[in-house]
Formats: sequence, C-alpha cells, structure tokens
Amino acid sequence: RAEGGEKYLMIGGKDRNGDLVSFSDPINPDLGFTYYFVDNVYLAPCPNQRITRFELDTTLCEGAQLKIEGLADAISYRWNKGGVKRSQVIRSSGTYILDNHYDCEVVQQIFVVDFDACDCNLKLPTLVRNFEYQDIDVSPIVQDWKLSLFDAAGQRLVSTNSNLENLSDWVFETSGPYFWLAQLQCWGPNDKLFSRTTSGKMIIQN
Repeated sequence: RAEGGEKYLMIGGKDRNGDLVSFSDPINPDLGFTYYFVDNVYLAPCPNQRITRFELDTTLCEGAQLKIEGLADAISYRWNKGGVKRSQVIRSSGTYILDNHYDCEVVQQIFVVDFDACDCNLKLPTLVRNFEYQDIDVSPIVQDWKLSLFDAAGQRLVSTNSNLENLSDWVFETSGPYFWLAQLQCWGPNDKLFSRTTSGKMIIQN
C-alpha cells in the first residue's frame, strides 16, 4: 500500500548490495536460469480508504511472555516497531500497533501490554468508611480467594469469596479496629497453583 511520493512499483526484491534477486532457485539447476510469468498486476487508487481501530489492554507478570497476532484473513501486516509477520512474541511493556491490510481498508490493532512484578497477595484499605466504595486490590496471579473478617475480640463476623470486588456491601455497626484473613490460590511457575495466607488490620470509621 503506497504511502505517497513513490515513483516506481517493483515486483520482486533486492539483496544487500541492491541487486535484484529472483523469486526462487532455478527449476532446472543445469540450465542456470528460469522464467517467471507474473500476470494480473494493477495499481489502483483507494477511493474511500478506511481505518478501523480497536485496542487490547493486558497486564502480565514479569518473566512471562505474550504472543500477539493479527487477523487471519488480512492480505498483509505491518508492525509499528518493525516486522511484517502476522504474530510476534513480546516480553516487555509497551504499545504494539499492527496494521492489517485489506486492499483499501486497514484494520489497526493496538496492544497495550504492561509487565508487572506480580506477587500472590490481596490488599484491603487501612481506613474504611461506611457506604463508600472501597476497592479490594488483588494481584493478577491470584486465581481464587476467600476473605474472613474478625472483630477486635477475634470473633468471625463474615466470610466471602472472590465474587466480592469492593467493601461497599459490608456495613459495620461499630467503629474501631477489625482484622481480616485471606486464603489465596495463585498461579505459580509452570502454571501450577499454590496456596498462601495473608492478613491485615482495618480501622472502621462510621
């Protein structure tokens, strides 16, 4: 696909010295040369060129790798960081943009990838006020977890599973210190699950 300012259309390629190279080795090596007939070549303008974009954001743990690839039915591909293959394997954070070419249409995929130092952990806010949205921070490698809440006397008040995304559903009748205990199931190396228990303290302020 032309970008503007071109003067020639070349079929084939060049080597490092700038010399034209053949499509393949000669069919008959004893002959020393081969003819290739190329037909139905045309150059035409794209009247209504269209670019469609869509994004994918993902976070992985450091040391992992991610294969990103273009659309299977595209005619050709071009990456913003270099390369014309359909897929590539990445191991570092960044924004990877791939143009999938369909004659006069370009479908652009934007992959925003972030590699983080993941650990098997769950964090709750230290200060909690009733009826406020309070996030539960869960590490990406946590597959499942169970959370239990205790009062200052050590009495279990409530338990919940990983369906809970924040603490807004919990209503605390009394202000003061509370303690929580989380039992975690996390993905480890070689995609094996392991268990970990963590705990913490919260101050409830009504």
